[in-house]
Amino acid sequence: CDPEWSYDEIGGSCYLVDNETKLSWNDSRDHCVGLGGDLASITGLSDQKLILMWEMSDTSWWIGGSKLDESSGWTWSDGSPATYFNWGDGEPDRIDEDCIRIQTYYNGTWHDYSCILVSVFICKKQ
Repeated sequence: CDPEWSYDEIGGSCYLVDNETKLSWNDSRDHCVGLGGDLASITGLSDQKLILMWEMSDTSWWIGGSKLDESSGWTWSDGSPATYFNWGDGEPDRIDEDCIRIQTYYNGTWHDYSCILVSVFICKKQ
């Protein structure tokens, strides 16, 4: 991994938690792609636990989940299979909220939000 990225020994991926830059979901994804990765996919409990172990200064981050294509349902921007979900109570809850943020103040559960809102984000690359 590059120096500022964290290595996941179990999954073999590198992660970058950007605690300073706040962007929309699309701009966050473009930023991660520009760094050779994508927004983070969370494909299982090990990914979920790893992310929650990090010391993060904010409370809510964009991850790579979205339903921008209604016909596909919830998908990961990096093409990973969308078989694991960690939705908060009552989530997803709005038709017009098509992107996922992970919330550390809700024990790492996921919440759907409007993709145009700005937030910090987590990148992932192999």
